[in-house]
Amino acid sequence: MEAIDISSTMWGKNFMIPMYLFFGGLTAGLGDVAVVADLLEGRYKSCNTLSKLAIYAALPAWALGSFFVIYHLGRPLRGMLFPLYFSNYGSWMTYGGWAMGMGGPFIVVYGLLRHFDLYPLWRRVIGLISIPFMFWMALNTAMLLSAATRVPIWSRDYLPALFINSGLLSGVAGAGLLFILAARYFPFGAVREGVPHQVLLGTSVGALAFEVIEVGILYSLVNFLAAGAASPVVGAVSSAKGSPIFYD
Repeated sequence: MEAIDISSTMWGKNFMIPMYLFFGGLTAGLGDVAVVADLLEGRYKSCNTLSKLAIYAALPAWALGSFFVIYHLGRPLRGMLFPLYFSNYGSWMTYGGWAMGMGGPFIVVYGLLRHFDLYPLWRRVIGLISIPFMFWMALNTAMLLSAATRVPIWSRDYLPALFINSGLLSGVAGAGLLFILAARYFPFGAVREGVPHQVLLGTSVGALAFEVIEVGILYSLVNFLAAGAASPVVGAVSSAKGSPIFYD
């Protein structure tokens, strides 16, 4: 896989890169929360509301993430027609286009079925199929950064787990916040009967759990760097064995 040269000045001049990273992870987290809440609806009725709110938020998050990655490529039309124009399969940007492009239809179809409460069995099957694509969105952002030069701290050993966890944390926190706002200001579905404690408790415990996991990953990364295992080398360390990629 080819390296990506991202100097510090590029981040200041182009905000589309961090926006794509953020919305890609957020989309993945919200999509996963929507599907899991849908599966729990039979036991907790209020999960119906949580699932709908999560997928409603996932749709604009996916649209924004796609917008930023497409326009960052410089030729929006080619970005929108990526299956025809993306021929460099050694590029993480190509993988990013496929991740956002293939995950989107699942989100849209699932969102429509979820909104109209149609075909519960098929809806949940589609939701389960979409989960790997959601993880792909979050994972791709990590691999995009880990392939970048000039930033030795970015490691393939830790970035995938960190970004997947961050995406799930953002999704749980975002869905929980929307649920609270809907209960307080915009009565929505089952929330009209009062804020169900099981949903708030579940989202709170989930957010806390992912936060603890993230702290653990960051702690391991800091120890990894402090131990001197991340000494920069010229070129890339082979990633075939899962080694981190570092550049001079």
